[in-house]
Amino acid sequence: MSVKELMSLFAKSPAPTVQQMDGEFAARLLAQPGKLAQVIGNVTVNNPIMPGRWLCKAFKPISGERGRGYNAFAHLGRKVQRFPMETLIAPSRFDGRPAYTLVYASFRSMCGAVNMVDEVRQVGPDLYLGIGTWGFTDAQRRIPLPFVLRGPIAPCAGDIGAHKKSFDVRQAIPALHPRRKALITGASAGIGATFAHQLAASGYDLLLAARRGDRLQNLADQLSKQYSVQCEVLSVDLASSDAATVVMDHLDKLNWTIDFLVNNAGLSGHSKFAEASWSQLNGEIQLMMTTLTELTHRIAPGMIERRWGRIINVSSLAALSPPGESLLYSAIKTYVMVLSQSLDMEFKPHGVHVTALCPGFTHSEFHDVMGTRDTANHLPALMWQQPQDVVRAGIAAVMAGKPVCVPGLSNKILAAVMRPMPLWLGYLAGRTFNPFK
Repeated sequence: MSVKELMSLFAKSPAPTVQQMDGEFAARLLAQPGKLAQVIGNVTVNNPIMPGRWLCKAFKPISGERGRGYNAFAHLGRKVQRFPMETLIAPSRFDGRPAYTLVYASFRSMCGAVNMVDEVRQVGPDLYLGIGTWGFTDAQRRIPLPFVLRGPIAPCAGDIGAHKKSFDVRQAIPALHPRRKALITGASAGIGATFAHQLAASGYDLLLAARRGDRLQNLADQLSKQYSVQCEVLSVDLASSDAATVVMDHLDKLNWTIDFLVNNAGLSGHSKFAEASWSQLNGEIQLMMTTLTELTHRIAPGMIERRWGRIINVSSLAALSPPGESLLYSAIKTYVMVLSQSLDMEFKPHGVHVTALCPGFTHSEFHDVMGTRDTANHLPALMWQQPQDVVRAGIAAVMAGKPVCVPGLSNKILAAVMRPMPLWLGYLAGRTFNPFK
């Protein structure tokens, strides 16, 4: 049978129970989706050197819902056990129906983390069709690699170690989660709204948080209809001292855990520091430093526990520029960039990436809110970017594990020129060239 025919049979077949899969099951590779996959499959499972000829899969139930197992190979005249797995009933990645699912511990290679997952359904008496997948990305792990199991032909040979009580199928393959969740602050317009569009297009359910609830709701309705995702809104003043608590309480009501956090909410005053009121300055600090830091602090532990998460903190090219006169904004965005780098160092070993996105001038409502639109309009067109390009670069950077992202060629050149600048020259430049002034 072809892979297409095997997948059609798989879609029509029921999942066995965990208790049913007890013992050793003779295993054999079936047709693969291409000549290269066929060659790789045969080399992998029929290699007398490593790991040897594939003999069977073995399973041992440990409860009504979970089990564990291993693969057995004939290697240099003896039987060896390799590739231990955890087993459970989980929704299939191919059709969403239950399948007996085998999840292997991920391992690192020169090209990145490799994850393997198999799904098994019963196609006849003592006969089971399995669909294996492996790869570096979700797309690669959705390519079906069929195999057949027959049995049980013998008891499970023995225990392979203590059961991992904290094991979660999402730890190995996040895509097995019905749908990942993203939280975006400052999502009512500009870069935040663009993040909402691009993450919804990637299949994330969204919680959009900002002050303007009517605009959030209009955006949520549009995204839900266009991308068939769940899109929740929370009207909240993120510059208030209890903003992070309000957001976390709302997540508890939704029973959501966040996989992708975008701390985007921001503003900048345009008054001189000494002339601005403390409430205005404190609002900037609360919005872009305190709320950002608290949300990250409260959400990151769950990501670390699940061993997958992505955090984008929207900084600015101003963080790489000489300090500007009267600009609290530059100091705050520098904090955001340095914090993001520090957290990325701490979180990355646990599968969580943190990126400081440092855009330059971007077409949005930011300058209208600041009251600097006329000044900004006099800047060369070459210095401006569209929010779609900024967001696309930020998502690519955090997925690739880059702690700082400066989107756009002109911005990269500016950053490269400004960073080595002596302190005295940077100070002078900040006094004489300040587009926010």
